[in-house]
Amino acid sequence: MPGGGLAPGETPIQGISREVKEETNLHIESAAVVSVLLNKWRSQHDYVILFKVIQFTGSPCINDPSEILDIEWFNTNQLPEDITINTRRRIEEIISGEPNNGHW
Repeated sequence: MPGGGLAPGETPIQGISREVKEETNLHIESAAVVSVLLNKWRSQHDYVILFKVIQFTGSPCINDPSEILDIEWFNTNQLPEDITINTRRRIEEIISGEPNNGHW
């Protein structure tokens, strides 16, 4: 899942649009906030904002091989075994519509 920090003065949607473009070469046409989560392992002031991309354009490619190793699409019932537990949980919450506990 693409991600990163916000630049000064950047809105969350501007930030995710920039990060997705930088990391995958895709342009977000529309997206919706799914949840805002406290990443207490990083700091008491670090929040993760999850977006669900509704529409995008472009062809995926790796723009920065030092940051991205691979780009692949997966069926949600066939996710790779080596993704982090928190990433797996967030994907499952999005699919199921179940609420999360507010923590990354």
